[in-house]
Amino acid sequence: QFMAKDAFWQLEEYRRHLERAAIVYANEFGHKPPETGVCLPDVALYAAGHRKCRQVTAR
Repeated sequence: QFMAKDAFWQLEEYRRHLERAAIVYANEFGHKPPETGVCLPDVALYAAGHRKCRQVTAR
């Protein structure tokens, strides 16, 4: 049980490091930080049926 919690915390720490690195990169090079769920609006539009073609291809 302890090993499972340790693995979980290591994963969380890794994610936090990635988020910090992305923020530092954005500040360093003047880019906007990436928004989470960028594809979500497109997915929602497709799910709602607001698209011109009925065939969805892989992108």
